Amino acid sequence: MFSIKNKHLRKKAILPAAFVCIFAMLIIISLLASWLFNGSLSGGLLLSAFFSIFCVTGWSYYNKIKKLDELMSRKTIHNYMKINKITETNKIYCSNCHSNRISSRNHVTKAFREFYCSMCGEPLYYVERKDFI
Repeated sequence: MFSIKNKHLRKKAILPAAFVCIFAMLIIISLLASWLFNGSLSGGLLLSAFFSIFCVTGWSYYNKIKKLDELMSRKTIHNYMKINKITETNKIYCSNCHSNRISSRNHVTKAFREFYCSMCGEPLYYVERKDFI
């Protein structure tokens, strides 16, 4: 959770990280309890399989947030202009179709504005919204 750079995405990653920690502990506790009290792991395996569903769900959601953070930190306007050798912000164009028709929309997380090409639809770069609370 601490490897996520963006503070808004870090706040969203608290719940999945808690899911992973809590349900991983419950898996271990259920296996240990069934082994210590029953002498076999059969009852603990069923319970740990149930807990593992929630653990895997939290882990996959956390990985989605982490990949989104990596994408957001890589696709900034500064990096886009540096890679495509653009010097002025009013001369930004799409690197795929070389169109200068660029539109913007709110990203799914609402913490970013996504700038994309109106012709081919490729996302070009992301800008963090300052008014997002």
